[in-house]
Amino acid sequence: SQWEKPNCLKSASELADQNTDYYWVQHPVRAWVPAKPINGNAAPGLWTVFQTEEHVEVKKKSHIGGLIPDVNKTTVNTSDLVQLDQVEEPAIIHLLQSRFLRDEIWTSVGDILIAINPFKRTNHFTPTESKMYRGRGTEQLPPHPYIVIDDAYNDM
Repeated sequence: SQWEKPNCLKSASELADQNTDYYWVQHPVRAWVPAKPINGNAAPGLWTVFQTEEHVEVKKKSHIGGLIPDVNKTTVNTSDLVQLDQVEEPAIIHLLQSRFLRDEIWTSVGDILIAINPFKRTNHFTPTESKMYRGRGTEQLPPHPYIVIDDAYNDM
């Protein structure tokens, strides 16, 4: 479960964002981003991207996704998609992309592991990591192929 920051601890901008309607909109580089319409209407036109304040032009109504109930939750980095409040294409792609940009190339969906090719050499298959994931019991570790391997071995 995710901790929700109480209103008394939120900054003025977080409180303002809480009272603004944000939607998922298609972005030319980042696939889907949370944004608010500049003119206040969820229609094609200029939109402001959450946190970056970048302006993006939305040309088609079909490039506007669903309303985001709490835009501040789009910044939460969960390693398991089951923990998402909104389970829809834009939210999933946004989370996978933000994890990829932090070199977190594996994400869980319950017992399933999603892997995104980093297109570079990594140090994720060392003997130290193998030992860490082998026989981990109930210890919570970041998603890794070794979890799948260990679970399969233990279920035989």
